[in-house]
Amino acid sequence: GFVIFKNGSSMNITVEIKAEGSIQKIVITQNGKANASFFPELPREIALKEAVNADPIKWVLNLEDDDTLSGTKSTLILNDGVAQSGTLKVTWKRKS
Repeated sequence: GFVIFKNGSSMNITVEIKAEGSIQKIVITQNGKANASFFPELPREIALKEAVNADPIKWVLNLEDDDTLSGTKSTLILNDGVAQSGTLKVTWKRKS
C-alpha cells in the first residue's frame, strides 16, 4: 500500500496484522528509501541530512473505531538538536 502525508509526499508501505494476546495490532512499515518529506517533525535541513541513512519508519496501531487508528510511530526525533531514533504517539483518522 501507500501513505500520503499532509505535505503531499507518498510512502510505499507494508501492512501486517499481528496478535498480541487477545489484542490485534496493525503494523505498518515503510517499504523503500526514505526522503526528507517523511520527517515533518524535523527541521528541513536535518531531515535532508538524516533521511538517507534513516531506519524504516514503523507504526504500531490499534483500531479505536471505524475511522480511527492510534498507537506509536518509530521514526527520527529531535533531541537537543540531534536527530535520533525514537517513538511518537500518533492518531490516524480516515478522511471522508
